[in-house]
Amino acid sequence: AIGTGSNANRLYTFRVIEIIRDLTGIGLAKSEYPIDLTQNNDVFVEVSGLLKSLAVNLMKISTDLRIMNSKPFSEIHLADMQAGSTWKVNPVIPEMVTQVAIKVMANDSAISICAASGNFELNAFMPLIAESILESLTLLKETLKIFRTKCINTITANEECCKKHLDNS
Repeated sequence: AIGTGSNANRLYTFRVIEIIRDLTGIGLAKSEYPIDLTQNNDVFVEVSGLLKSLAVNLMKISTDLRIMNSKPFSEIHLADMQAGSTWKVNPVIPEMVTQVAIKVMANDSAISICAASGNFELNAFMPLIAESILESLTLLKETLKIFRTKCINTITANEECCKKHLDNS
């Protein structure tokens, strides 16, 4: 019964959940099997997997935009954010999105390893799980804002080039 609250009065348990729900606005509920929460961290692995899935999709989208912006494609124009070393402009926002995606994927690996390394009710790696999940959430939240405002919303089509590609296909 380590940390499960199984010794607490049933009414007390439900009242505490109700108060926390009211304070946070989060639809919390009592676990059907509280011992599972102390033995396993699969809920964190699942959440991290969803964040990784988002990161994978963001990486694919940002890579597609970088290619569509580059020669010989030049189908779109990304807003000029940083001059490159030559005539080109670096696609720094899609590059930043790719780096964040890689970091979120690395965090997911760390979370999976930490969750698998728990023994019985001793999950000594919970601090790294928490830090990695919070970092992934923060990075994705901030990255999505920047990606939308400084990249997606500023994309312009190169209609002439798109028409040429269409005519030649």
